[in-house]
Amino acid sequence: MPAFSFPLPQFLQGLLTPAAYDNWVRVKAWALFKRDKRRKLPVALKSTIVQYKETVNGAVGASGPLDPYTGDKLKWDLISTWDPQSAKSDADYVKQFYLMPTIDHVDPRGNALAFEICSWEVNCCKSFLNPGQFIALCNRIVEYRASGKQGRVVTFPAKYLLPPFLQGICTFPQYDKWLLARAKELYKRDLKLKRACALGASRSLYREAIHAAVCASGLHDPYTGDPLAWDKIGAWNTTKGSDDHEIFLEEFTLLPTVDHIDPSTKALSFEICSWLVNCCKSGRTPEDFVALCAKVKDYCEDSPQRH
Repeated sequence: MPAFSFPLPQFLQGLLTPAAYDNWVRVKAWALFKRDKRRKLPVALKSTIVQYKETVNGAVGASGPLDPYTGDKLKWDLISTWDPQSAKSDADYVKQFYLMPTIDHVDPRGNALAFEICSWEVNCCKSFLNPGQFIALCNRIVEYRASGKQGRVVTFPAKYLLPPFLQGICTFPQYDKWLLARAKELYKRDLKLKRACALGASRSLYREAIHAAVCASGLHDPYTGDPLAWDKIGAWNTTKGSDDHEIFLEEFTLLPTVDHIDPSTKALSFEICSWLVNCCKSGRTPEDFVALCAKVKDYCEDSPQRH
Protein backbone atom coordinates (compact mmCIF):
# COMPACT_ATOMS: atom_id res chain seq x y z
CA MET A 1 0.00 0.00 0.00
CA PRO A 2 1.38 3.45 -0.91
CA ALA A 3 1.99 5.92 1.91
CA PHE A 4 0.09 9.19 1.72
CA SER A 5 1.12 12.46 3.32
CA PHE A 6 -2.45 13.10 4.43
CA PRO A 7 -4.18 9.95 5.74
CA LEU A 8 -7.90 9.60 5.25
CA PRO A 9 -9.84 10.78 8.36
CA GLN A 10 -11.89 8.12 10.09
CA PHE A 11 -15.28 9.67 9.31
CA LEU A 12 -14.48 9.59 5.56
CA GLN A 13 -13.78 5.85 5.51
CA GLY A 14 -15.97 4.31 2.81
CA LEU A 15 -16.76 7.69 1.24
CA LEU A 16 -13.37 8.43 -0.33
CA THR A 17 -10.25 6.46 -1.13
CA PRO A 18 -7.00 7.46 0.60
CA ALA A 19 -5.55 8.46 -2.77
CA ALA A 20 -8.55 10.65 -3.64
CA TYR A 21 -8.42 12.42 -0.29
CA ASP A 22 -4.66 12.99 -0.43
CA ASN A 23 -4.96 14.45 -3.93
CA TRP A 24 -7.90 16.66 -2.92
CA VAL A 25 -5.96 18.18 -0.01
CA ARG A 26 -3.02 18.99 -2.27
CA VAL A 27 -5.10 20.46 -5.09
CA LYS A 28 -7.26 22.59 -2.79
CA ALA A 29 -4.29 23.84 -0.82
CA TRP A 30 -2.50 24.94 -3.97
CA ALA A 31 -5.62 26.67 -5.33
CA LEU A 32 -6.16 28.54 -2.06
CA PHE A 33 -2.49 29.43 -1.73
CA LYS A 34 -2.28 30.93 -5.24
CA ARG A 35 -5.58 32.79 -4.88
CA ASP A 36 -4.68 34.23 -1.48
CA LYS A 37 -1.24 35.31 -2.71
CA ARG A 38 -2.85 37.10 -5.64
CA ARG A 39 -5.29 38.83 -3.31
CA LYS A 40 -2.48 39.75 -0.92
CA LEU A 41 -4.21 38.28 2.12
CA PRO A 42 -2.00 38.80 5.19
CA VAL A 43 -1.93 35.09 6.09
CA ALA A 44 -0.79 34.12 2.58
CA LEU A 45 2.10 36.56 2.48
CA LYS A 46 3.74 34.95 5.51
CA SER A 47 2.78 31.30 4.89
CA THR A 48 4.09 28.49 2.71
CA ILE A 49 2.32 25.91 0.59
CA VAL A 50 3.34 23.25 3.11
CA GLN A 51 1.52 25.17 5.85
CA TYR A 52 -1.54 25.50 3.61
CA LYS A 53 -1.62 21.75 2.98
CA GLU A 54 -1.23 20.93 6.67
CA THR A 55 -3.89 23.47 7.67
CA VAL A 56 -6.39 22.19 5.10
CA ASN A 57 -5.82 18.63 6.31
CA GLY A 58 -6.17 19.74 9.92
CA ALA A 59 -9.45 21.52 9.13
CA VAL A 60 -10.91 18.32 7.68
CA GLY A 61 -9.78 16.32 10.69
CA ALA A 62 -11.42 18.85 13.03
CA SER A 63 -14.67 18.83 11.08
CA GLY A 64 -17.16 16.04 10.60
CA PRO A 65 -20.07 14.87 8.45
CA LEU A 66 -22.22 17.97 9.13
CA ASP A 67 -22.04 21.59 8.02
CA PRO A 68 -21.12 23.68 11.10
CA TYR A 69 -23.63 26.43 10.26
CA THR A 70 -26.76 24.59 9.11
CA GLY A 71 -26.34 21.03 10.41
CA ASP A 72 -26.87 19.66 6.89
CA LYS A 73 -25.05 16.45 6.00
CA LEU A 74 -22.10 17.21 3.74
CA LYS A 75 -21.78 15.23 0.50
CA TRP A 76 -18.13 14.30 0.40
CA ASP A 77 -18.70 12.04 -2.59
CA LEU A 78 -19.26 15.14 -4.76
CA ILE A 79 -15.73 16.53 -4.44
CA SER A 80 -14.47 14.38 -7.31
CA THR A 81 -17.25 15.41 -9.72
CA TRP A 82 -17.02 19.22 -9.51
CA ASP A 83 -16.32 20.98 -12.84
CA PRO A 84 -15.30 24.67 -12.47
CA GLN A 85 -15.93 25.40 -16.16
CA SER A 86 -19.54 24.17 -15.97
CA ALA A 87 -20.06 26.40 -12.94
CA LYS A 88 -19.00 29.44 -14.96
CA SER A 89 -21.33 28.74 -17.90
CA ASP A 90 -24.38 27.15 -16.26
CA ALA A 91 -26.31 29.17 -13.69
CA ASP A 92 -28.05 26.07 -12.31
CA TYR A 93 -24.97 23.85 -12.11
CA VAL A 94 -23.88 25.04 -8.67
CA LYS A 95 -27.24 24.17 -7.12
CA GLN A 96 -26.44 20.48 -7.56
CA PHE A 97 -23.39 20.98 -5.34
CA TYR A 98 -24.83 23.05 -2.48
CA LEU A 99 -23.85 20.38 0.06
CA MET A 100 -20.41 19.65 -1.37
CA PRO A 101 -17.72 20.24 1.29
CA THR A 102 -15.54 23.30 0.68
CA ILE A 103 -12.63 24.94 2.49
CA ASP A 104 -13.17 28.41 3.87
CA HIS A 105 -10.96 30.80 5.82
CA VAL A 106 -12.14 31.09 9.40
CA ASP A 107 -11.20 34.76 9.20
CA PRO A 108 -9.66 35.89 5.88
CA ARG A 109 -8.58 39.18 7.46
CA GLY A 110 -6.98 37.57 10.49
CA ASN A 111 -3.30 36.99 11.16
CA ALA A 112 -3.57 33.23 11.72
CA LEU A 113 -3.86 30.66 8.94
CA ALA A 114 -7.03 28.77 9.84
CA PHE A 115 -9.62 27.00 7.70
CA GLU A 116 -12.96 25.36 8.35
CA ILE A 117 -15.02 22.93 6.29
CA CYS A 118 -18.53 23.98 5.27
CA SER A 119 -20.94 23.40 2.41
CA TRP A 120 -20.59 25.23 -0.91
CA GLU A 121 -23.93 26.91 -0.15
CA VAL A 122 -22.67 28.36 3.13
CA ASN A 123 -19.26 29.21 1.70
CA CYS A 124 -20.84 31.31 -1.03
CA CYS A 125 -23.03 33.10 1.51
CA LYS A 126 -20.29 33.86 4.01
CA SER A 127 -18.60 36.09 1.44
CA PHE A 128 -15.35 36.83 3.32
CA LEU A 129 -17.07 37.25 6.68
CA ASN A 130 -15.74 35.54 9.77
CA PRO A 131 -18.08 33.12 11.60
CA GLY A 132 -19.32 35.72 14.10
CA GLN A 133 -20.04 38.29 11.39
CA PHE A 134 -21.85 35.75 9.21
CA ILE A 135 -24.06 34.45 12.02
CA ALA A 136 -24.82 38.03 13.10
CA LEU A 137 -25.80 38.93 9.54
CA CYS A 138 -28.15 35.93 9.33
CA ASN A 139 -29.75 36.94 12.63
CA ARG A 140 -30.27 40.50 11.44
CA ILE A 141 -31.80 39.42 8.15
CA VAL A 142 -34.24 37.03 9.81
CA GLU A 143 -35.27 39.60 12.42
CA TYR A 144 -35.59 42.47 9.95
CA ARG A 145 -37.65 40.46 7.46
CA ALA A 146 -39.88 39.23 10.27
CA SER A 147 -40.47 42.82 11.43
CA GLY A 148 -42.19 43.77 8.17
CA LYS A 149 -40.28 47.05 8.03
CA GLN A 150 -38.96 46.34 4.56
CA GLY A 151 -42.25 47.38 2.92
CA ARG A 152 -41.66 50.01 0.25
CA VAL A 153 -43.62 52.92 -1.14
CA VAL A 154 -43.50 52.63 -4.91
CA THR A 155 -43.19 55.92 -6.76
CA PHE A 156 -42.47 55.90 -10.46
CA PRO A 157 -41.16 59.13 -11.98
CA ALA A 158 -41.06 59.77 -15.71
CA LYS A 159 -38.95 57.22 -17.59
CA TYR A 160 -35.31 57.29 -16.49
CA LEU A 161 -35.56 60.49 -14.46
CA LEU A 162 -33.76 60.50 -11.13
CA PRO A 163 -36.04 58.84 -8.53
CA PRO A 164 -37.25 61.40 -5.95
CA PHE A 165 -35.57 59.70 -2.98
CA LEU A 166 -32.17 60.12 -4.65
CA GLN A 167 -32.48 63.88 -5.01
CA GLY A 168 -29.51 65.47 -3.26
CA ILE A 169 -27.68 62.14 -2.92
CA CYS A 170 -26.49 61.65 -6.48
CA THR A 171 -26.93 63.52 -9.75
CA PHE A 172 -28.93 62.39 -12.76
CA PRO A 173 -25.77 61.94 -14.91
CA GLN A 174 -24.32 59.67 -12.18
CA TYR A 175 -27.52 57.68 -11.95
CA ASP A 176 -28.01 57.41 -15.73
CA LYS A 177 -24.42 56.22 -16.25
CA TRP A 178 -24.81 53.65 -13.46
CA LEU A 179 -28.14 52.47 -14.90
CA LEU A 180 -26.70 51.97 -18.38
CA ALA A 181 -23.63 50.17 -17.03
CA ARG A 182 -25.68 47.81 -14.87
CA ALA A 183 -28.06 47.00 -17.74
CA LYS A 184 -25.17 46.25 -20.10
CA GLU A 185 -23.30 44.12 -17.56
CA LEU A 186 -26.29 42.07 -16.37
CA TYR A 187 -27.67 41.48 -19.87
CA LYS A 188 -24.26 40.30 -21.12
CA ARG A 189 -23.77 38.01 -18.11
CA ASP A 190 -27.27 36.51 -18.31
CA LEU A 191 -26.89 35.79 -22.02
CA LYS A 192 -23.63 33.99 -21.30
CA LEU A 193 -25.36 31.93 -18.62
CA LYS A 194 -28.27 31.27 -21.03
CA ARG A 195 -30.83 32.50 -18.52
CA ALA A 196 -34.40 32.43 -19.79
CA CYS A 197 -35.01 36.07 -18.84
CA ALA A 198 -32.24 37.25 -21.18
CA LEU A 199 -32.95 35.11 -24.24
CA GLY A 200 -36.04 37.09 -25.22
CA ALA A 201 -34.95 40.45 -23.85
CA SER A 202 -32.67 43.32 -24.83
CA ARG A 203 -30.36 45.74 -23.08
CA SER A 204 -33.06 48.42 -23.19
CA LEU A 205 -35.52 46.11 -21.45
CA TYR A 206 -32.91 45.41 -18.78
CA ARG A 207 -32.44 49.14 -18.31
CA GLU A 208 -36.18 49.60 -17.93
CA ALA A 209 -36.51 46.73 -15.44
CA ILE A 210 -33.56 47.94 -13.34
CA HIS A 211 -34.94 51.49 -13.25
CA ALA A 212 -38.30 50.10 -12.10
CA ALA A 213 -36.51 48.18 -9.34
CA VAL A 214 -34.76 51.34 -8.16
CA CYS A 215 -38.03 53.29 -8.12
CA ALA A 216 -39.62 50.50 -6.10
CA SER A 217 -36.75 50.44 -3.62
CA GLY A 218 -35.59 53.17 -1.27
CA LEU A 219 -32.74 54.24 0.95
CA HIS A 220 -32.44 50.99 2.91
CA ASP A 221 -31.43 47.41 2.18
CA PRO A 222 -34.60 45.24 2.11
CA TYR A 223 -32.91 42.41 4.04
CA THR A 224 -30.99 44.15 6.81
CA GLY A 225 -32.46 47.65 6.96
CA ASP A 226 -28.99 49.16 6.56
CA PRO A 227 -28.82 52.53 4.75
CA LEU A 228 -27.59 52.00 1.20
CA ALA A 229 -24.61 54.05 0.03
CA TRP A 230 -26.23 55.54 -3.07
CA ASP A 231 -23.58 58.26 -3.11
CA LYS A 232 -20.99 55.60 -4.03
CA ILE A 233 -22.61 54.36 -7.26
CA GLY A 234 -20.13 54.52 -10.11
CA ALA A 235 -17.15 54.50 -7.73
CA TRP A 236 -16.56 50.73 -7.71
CA ASN A 237 -13.43 49.63 -9.56
CA THR A 238 -14.16 46.07 -10.65
CA THR A 239 -10.57 45.21 -11.55
CA LYS A 240 -9.07 46.52 -8.34
CA GLY A 241 -11.92 45.34 -6.15
CA SER A 242 -11.67 41.73 -7.30
CA ASP A 243 -8.20 41.47 -5.79
CA ASP A 244 -8.49 43.81 -2.80
CA HIS A 245 -11.04 42.64 -0.25
CA GLU A 246 -10.08 45.44 2.13
CA ILE A 247 -11.59 48.00 -0.26
CA PHE A 248 -14.78 45.97 -0.56
CA LEU A 249 -15.14 45.29 3.15
CA GLU A 250 -14.30 48.79 4.34
CA GLU A 251 -15.94 50.95 1.69
CA PHE A 252 -18.45 49.11 -0.46
CA THR A 253 -20.44 46.58 1.58
CA LEU A 254 -23.46 48.93 1.47
CA LEU A 255 -23.09 49.88 -2.19
CA PRO A 256 -26.51 49.47 -3.93
CA THR A 257 -26.50 46.55 -6.37
CA VAL A 258 -29.01 45.01 -8.75
CA ASP A 259 -30.08 41.44 -8.04
CA HIS A 260 -32.48 39.07 -9.81
CA ILE A 261 -35.51 38.32 -7.66
CA ASP A 262 -35.54 34.85 -9.22
CA PRO A 263 -32.86 34.24 -11.88
CA SER A 264 -34.46 30.96 -12.97
CA THR A 265 -37.69 32.48 -14.33
CA LYS A 266 -38.44 34.13 -17.68
CA ALA A 267 -39.73 37.24 -15.93
CA LEU A 268 -37.26 40.12 -15.91
CA SER A 269 -37.57 41.28 -12.33
CA PHE A 270 -34.91 42.84 -10.11
CA GLU A 271 -34.51 44.19 -6.61
CA ILE A 272 -31.96 46.57 -5.11
CA CYS A 273 -29.87 45.39 -2.16
CA SER A 274 -26.42 46.01 -0.70
CA TRP A 275 -23.32 44.49 -2.27
CA LEU A 276 -22.79 42.33 0.81
CA VAL A 277 -26.31 40.90 0.72
CA ASN A 278 -26.08 40.36 -3.03
CA CYS A 279 -22.86 38.36 -2.59
CA CYS A 280 -24.47 36.32 0.17
CA LYS A 281 -27.71 35.64 -1.72
CA SER A 282 -25.68 34.04 -4.52
CA GLY A 283 -28.51 33.37 -6.99
CA ARG A 284 -31.18 32.45 -4.44
CA THR A 285 -34.73 33.74 -4.37
CA PRO A 286 -35.60 36.04 -1.45
CA GLU A 287 -37.51 33.22 0.21
CA ASP A 288 -34.67 30.72 -0.17
CA PHE A 289 -32.09 33.20 1.12
CA VAL A 290 -34.08 34.18 4.21
CA ALA A 291 -34.80 30.48 4.85
CA LEU A 292 -31.07 29.71 4.76
CA CYS A 293 -30.36 32.58 7.17
CA ALA A 294 -33.06 31.24 9.48
CA LYS A 295 -31.48 27.77 9.35
CA VAL A 296 -28.08 29.21 10.28
CA LYS A 297 -29.63 31.31 13.05
CA ASP A 298 -31.53 28.39 14.57
CA TYR A 299 -28.72 25.85 14.28
CA CYS A 300 -26.04 28.16 15.71
CA GLU A 301 -28.32 29.19 18.57
CA ASP A 302 -28.77 25.51 19.44
CA SER A 303 -25.03 24.83 19.05
CA PRO A 304 -23.30 28.04 20.18
CA GLN A 305 -20.13 26.19 21.14
CA ARG A 306 -19.37 25.65 17.46
CA HIS A 307 -18.54 29.30 16.99
